[in-house]
This record gives sequence, structure tokens and C-alpha cells, in this order.
Amino acid sequence: MERETGAGGATGPELGTGGTAGAVESDSGRTGCELSQDLPAIWSAGTTTNQERKQLLRMTIESVQLDGVSTPGRIEIQIRWRSGTITVASVKRAAPGEALLKTPEQAVSQIHEMAGRRKYTEIAEGLNSAGLRTAFGRRFTSQHVAYICRRDGLSRYRKRARRGSQERPKQTDTEKS
Repeated sequence: MERETGAGGATGPELGTGGTAGAVESDSGRTGCELSQDLPAIWSAGTTTNQERKQLLRMTIESVQLDGVSTPGRIEIQIRWRSGTITVASVKRAAPGEALLKTPEQAVSQIHEMAGRRKYTEIAEGLNSAGLRTAFGRRFTSQHVAYICRRDGLSRYRKRARRGSQERPKQTDTEKS
């Protein structure tokens, strides 16, 4: 696939066709090596698509190595560029559950305060009235409140006796026989 590149009508290969860095030409006929000096401008140009950015990376990176073992809690990154330059970086390793969505702490503390004294539906209504939302940005329901109470080991509000827990009259010795 060819793309028109200049006022003179010269054409060059499309970035996404797998051409080599030396084969890519600009409107002035410069090669990929010369264009590498303008890489930040090309990268941020409004006309550069994400597909072309990926192709630019493929053309400029020789290899990437990740080491998540040598330094606890960190991932060491080594990028070997086709130019021979090596870039080394280190990033913090995400802790388990760190990226998970969580119910806002303010909502959890209010659930803890009201759990033994109010019904789950009343707690959910109070949280929704206060403008609080779940980790997913939704309104609270009695089911969500119940889940947090079970998860955190909180007692449930009980206004009446449990089903089946009504005491039966004890049988006398004469009734047993």
C-alpha cells in the first residue's frame, strides 16, 4: 500500500506494511534514520494513528527484557533500541488486590456503625441519600450491604426471632410414653 508523501507526488511505503526503517521516506525524501531525529514530532502528530505508532515502536525497539525476581516489589525493565542504546527503568510491582475496585471507606464505616441497629435496606437507603456509591459507581442495595456485613463479620439486625427457633413446649413424662 502506497501513500502520497509530497508536493512532487513522490510515494513511499505505508508505515504499517512492514517496511524497514531505512525504507520509510518523508515528503522531503529523508530516510528512517533521518526521521528518527523527528520521532517525538511524528509520534505526537495528529495525523499519526495508533497502528502507525505501534509500527514505529516495532521499527525502533530491538528487544525488551523484564525482571520481576531480582528486586522484591519492583520490576526491572531493559529496552534495547535498534540504535544500540539501552534504556533501563524500574517500576513498583502492584500489590495483590491493589488495582481492584473497592467500596469507599466512608460507606464501609457507616455500614459498620449501623449494622447491628438497622435493617440492610435502611442502611442502603441511608448510604444512597448521603450520595455514596458502590465500588462500581452504583446505588447501594440491601444485598451489597449484606455482603459487606458478612465479609467483615458484622452481626445482622434482628427484630424478630429466627424462623424455626420458637420453643416447643416440653413433653412431660406421661406424653413421652
